[in-house]
Amino acid sequence: MPIAEHKRLIEQAETLQGRSVTDCVLSSVQDTAQGAIGDHQRLELSTRDSHAFVEALLSPPAPNERLRETVALYRKMIRA
Repeated sequence: MPIAEHKRLIEQAETLQGRSVTDCVLSSVQDTAQGAIGDHQRLELSTRDSHAFVEALLSPPAPNERLRETVALYRKMIRA
């Protein structure tokens, strides 16, 4: 799209929204920046969570007393 068409498109949007071209451009850039940061944070969290999940599978914690009691109660219930 030629620059003149881009400018007309932006000017039309600013008129419809009652904003300046600067406000329109800054809003668009801000939305893009926030999206990029959000994508990065979700990816980082997903990677960290994946590592924690694999670690839990490979090295599960020892069962605590409450878990042992719950398993005993479950086994008692299914035998009844």
